[in-house]
Parts: sequence; structure tokens; C-alpha cells
Amino acid sequence: MPTPNEFLTPQSICTFAGASFLVFILSNIVRWMINGDNRWIPFFASFLVAAIGTGITTKWHPGVIDAIMWVVNGCMLFWSAAGIHDQAINFAQRASAGGVKPQRKPVTQVKFLTPWYKQ
Repeated sequence: MPTPNEFLTPQSICTFAGASFLVFILSNIVRWMINGDNRWIPFFASFLVAAIGTGITTKWHPGVIDAIMWVVNGCMLFWSAAGIHDQAINFAQRASAGGVKPQRKPVTQVKFLTPWYKQ
């Protein structure tokens, strides 16, 4: 089996893990670029990726069941990407605090891994 030399490929994006990772990356890039602290960005990114996947698999002629699955897949992508994001935040906080979780401060500028949900 050859060793892959690309991180993301069209074939890997068509998997659930690849689509979740794509939502995670796109959401954080857009939030960082517009300095927006808004959870609607990953929500809409999830539905955009799900819509593209549905469109590709149905040759851009989805039926009612396909539309329902698009909504379900969009929700699953959103929660999956939120889970990836929370794990990345927890890891980054533990690493920066030497294993101790620091107290959260109010966010004034959105950084790349700013929490989607304020705690």
C-alpha cells in the first residue's frame, strides 16, 4: 500500500471524518479572518459541506429523502466538528498550562482556536 503524500484529498473529504475535519478547518479560518466570535459560521459550514456531498451523490437532483438526509448530515457534521474543536482547545490549554487547565478570560480578539461555546 503506497504512503499518501497529501493531507486532504477529494476521496478523504468524501468520508465523514474528512468532512468533519474540513468543517473544523473552514470554520476556524473564516472566524479568524473576520475576527468574528460566532457559532453560526461552523453551523453554516457544516450545512454547506453536507449540501455539496448530497449534490455530488445525487448528481444535483436530490429528492425529499435526500434533502432530509442533507439536514441530518449537516447536524452530524456540526456536532462532530464541535467535538474536534473542543478536544483541540482542551489539548492546547493543558499544554500551555503545564497540565493544569487555566481559568478562561474574556476573548477580545478571536484567535484560530477560540472556543465556539463560551464556558
